[in-house]
Amino acid sequence: MEIEYSLRVDPDDFDDFEQGRAGGGGGGKKGEKRQGDLTLREHAKEVRQNQAENTVNRAENSDKSPAAEVQDVLEYIKSQDAGSVEMKCTTQYLGWLKENIHDPDDLVINEGEMSNWEKLTASVKAGGGGRQTSRNARARTHLLTGIRASAEESRQAYPNETIVMNKIRERLQKHLKNWKVILSASQTDEDRLKQAPVDTGMLEEEVLKRLAT
Repeated sequence: MEIEYSLRVDPDDFDDFEQGRAGGGGGGKKGEKRQGDLTLREHAKEVRQNQAENTVNRAENSDKSPAAEVQDVLEYIKSQDAGSVEMKCTTQYLGWLKENIHDPDDLVINEGEMSNWEKLTASVKAGGGGRQTSRNARARTHLLTGIRASAEESRQAYPNETIVMNKIRERLQKHLKNWKVILSASQTDEDRLKQAPVDTGMLEEEVLKRLAT
């Protein structure tokens, strides 16, 4: 497992920074900003922005075990239903899971399952030729699972939207297949030989058990 380390810098730590001068000593007007303060603050902000972008990229590209990936989705569902008696998100997720678990490769994403588009400014390297200033990068979230994807490969919005939806579809298919892997561990050798279909009753029981932990 690759572990990443990063320098965390709070720009507020530099608000009162004064550069040292030869010989120590005072001098100068009290409270006067020294040359270089602005550069340090800008650098700190840039570090923080890069950390945020790297966090998103790692989340989108992480290669987790089936159990870990499924647990991430269940944690999202628990957070959505926190304090709710109706457990609406859990109910909708179970319905979606039962409907699509048998044939992940034939998955069709309904527009009603998706969030509105997030319009983002592309990062420095996106598209080549220097920094983009137009907000043509796109991101979106599948509301039933919390699975999110973003794209900034193109300088135009529509191609980025297509890339986002393709990414989300692939991740949803992987999520469904991860559930099949988890459930197969509960099957007997006879079930495997018969290639038994997914038992949706067992599936629901497993989901609720994991949500309760």
